[in-house]
Amino acid sequence: MIVYKFGGSVIKNSEGVNRLTEIIKDCTDEDLVVVVSAFGKTTNNLEKLTEYYFNNDEEGFNNILNVIKKFHFEIIYDLQFEEENEILNEISSIFNQLSDLINHKPTNNYDFEYDQIVSLGEILSTKIISVYLSKLNILNHFIDARTCLKSGNTYREAIIDWELTNKLVKEKFNFSNNSKNKDKRTYLTQGFIASNKDNFSTTLGREGSDFTAAILANI
Repeated sequence: MIVYKFGGSVIKNSEGVNRLTEIIKDCTDEDLVVVVSAFGKTTNNLEKLTEYYFNNDEEGFNNILNVIKKFHFEIIYDLQFEEENEILNEISSIFNQLSDLINHKPTNNYDFEYDQIVSLGEILSTKIISVYLSKLNILNHFIDARTCLKSGNTYREAIIDWELTNKLVKEKFNFSNNSKNKDKRTYLTQGFIASNKDNFSTTLGREGSDFTAAILANI
C-alpha cells in the first residue's frame, strides 16, 4: 500500500491534474491511497467567502463565489470531459449550496461556519479528479474522508478520535481484504477534513492534508 498526497500547489490547474494522473498510472503494482487537497488557492478563497458570509457582505460574498466557480469550471473544461453533464451537475450542486448560504444567518461560532464552508474545497477537487480518472479508465474508489476520519468538536484544529478513526478507515478502505485481491485498488480521498460524531465537518488545521496522509499511512 502506497499513500500519495497531492497539495494545492501541484493541482493548481488542469496540467497539474494530468501530472497526478500520470503518477498514478505509473504505479501499477501497488494499492494506492491518493490524498488530495483543494485546487490551487481555493482554500484561501473559501476563507474569504466565510468572512463575507459571517459579516453579511453579500456583494463580497457573491464576487468571491464567482471567482471560485469560474476557476473550477475552467479546470473541468480544460480536462475536456466527453460527457460533462455528470460532473457539471455535481459541482453545480455544491456551488448552489454555497450560494444559498448568504440567505441564512450564520451561527455565532465562526470556527464552525469556517469548517462547513472551507471543507468543500477538497470535496470539489476530488469529485472532479475522480470523474476524470474514470474517464481515462482508471478505476478509483471515491471515499469521503469525513465518513471515516472522526474527531472531537474543536473546529479548525480538530483532534482525531484515533480508536473510532482506526476502525472506520479499515472498513472504508477495505485494507483487510487487499491481500486476497490481485487487482490493484486506487482509493481517492480528501486531505484536511474530518467530521465529528454529529457528522458536522471539521478541519485539521492549515497544511492538514499532510496530517491526513500520515493518519492513513499509519493505520
